[in-house]
Amino acid sequence: MKPLIDFNLQDIISIFLKWKDYLLSFLAICLILATLLVYFVLPQKYLATAVGLPGNPVLADRSFIFNDNIQSLYASYGSSPELDRLVSTAQLDTLFRFAVKEFNLTERYKIKDSGALGLKKTIKQFRKNYNVEKTVLGELKIHTWDEDAKTSANMANAIIKKIESLSTDLNNRYNLKVLNSLEKEHQKLSTQFDAVSDSLENTAGTSVKELLKIKKKSISSSILNFEKLINEFTVAVSASAPSIQIQDYATLQAKPDKPKKARLLVLTLLLASAFGGFLIFILEKRNSK
Repeated sequence: MKPLIDFNLQDIISIFLKWKDYLLSFLAICLILATLLVYFVLPQKYLATAVGLPGNPVLADRSFIFNDNIQSLYASYGSSPELDRLVSTAQLDTLFRFAVKEFNLTERYKIKDSGALGLKKTIKQFRKNYNVEKTVLGELKIHTWDEDAKTSANMANAIIKKIESLSTDLNNRYNLKVLNSLEKEHQKLSTQFDAVSDSLENTAGTSVKELLKIKKKSISSSILNFEKLINEFTVAVSASAPSIQIQDYATLQAKPDKPKKARLLVLTLLLASAFGGFLIFILEKRNSK
């Protein structure tokens, strides 16, 4: 089977010299079109980046808060598992719906559909202008792009704050659940205490009174223990450690980040050169038959 193109180096040089004017004209046209596309057609988008480090959930644990001996054992920042949880939170549909509503993205992206379909299309478009990065230094970076630099910065900052809120609420969920159970049990014991106190006042028998006194004392001790636990868990919920330590808020950028003008023009030049060269050889092969 004969190869489609069978030229030696001298033939290749001769062909390029023969077609150089056409090739250069083709490259010039491609570059002009690409320049017009990059500078006047494609939307200019500004990048905004907010940076945070994962917090240590142990800092919100009541055993940490009420035990001075172990406080030096824990760092203020979390480790890789905490960072992975933040990355997962940053990709939740809850967060996307928040961004859509907060910045009216359906109207901003000029999406005409409404309801569930409109929300789906808006989130899909937003994902193209949103990126979550986990760095080797253990940082969480939230990147957003928008045609307006201020909106882009506001969006990145609002999202990283929302991630903090969602993650902190998730970390507090266990303490709140335990606190709720403790309060219910405390209420039951208080009711029992009142009932035993009433029985003690209305009982005449000495032996029965002694039993009621013992029971009242036991219930009172349990109530004190529950009140201590309730106070500790209340403090733990109130003093919840932030799930993310925001290191750097997004700021306004003077120059757009997209499109990458130089990269696109170089890529256009390379592809046009390859296509033009291939086309020349095809035409030369057909003319030589």
